[in-house]
Amino acid sequence: MKIGDKVSVIDDNLKGTITAINGDTITLKDEHGFQYHYHRKYLVVVVEDLYQDIIPSKKKEYIPPKSQKSKNKHLTLDLHFDKLVEHPDKYDSVDRLFIQKEKLMETIEFCETNHIPKLEIIHGIGSGTLQKMVYEVLESKGNVEFDRSDFFYHQSGTIMVSFVKSKIF
Repeated sequence: MKIGDKVSVIDDNLKGTITAINGDTITLKDEHGFQYHYHRKYLVVVVEDLYQDIIPSKKKEYIPPKSQKSKNKHLTLDLHFDKLVEHPDKYDSVDRLFIQKEKLMETIEFCETNHIPKLEIIHGIGSGTLQKMVYEVLESKGNVEFDRSDFFYHQSGTIMVSFVKSKIF
């Protein structure tokens, strides 16, 4: 190393030009005019054209194959109240419906976050209050597809929901 060499400090984001050498202590000046004193062993000479003739090579990115098992898998959510809480007799009808709605919305968000393509919602056949709430929640979502026809409205106790990937134009 000699006066005028450009150096970089090891383990620090600092570069500068050597202005003085006193034994093993080297003084360098950074681009802002500040002077620093370092031991010789903490400095490395910067070679400007070291990598000039090296052409970086591109490696093909590895894309893991998709499992055939996961393509047809879907998540099932049973909204029967005794499946959601330990002591269902301790809740009134308003609390029950609220808890069922929260569980439905939580599960839909989980499916969207984890890219689960289908969700089967089991609401059962009854007075239709829970089924109506499920349809209202699904209709408020923009990225789901399900059978909206009235033909199966009171005939089936389940709804199969497909999540549509959003397209950005």
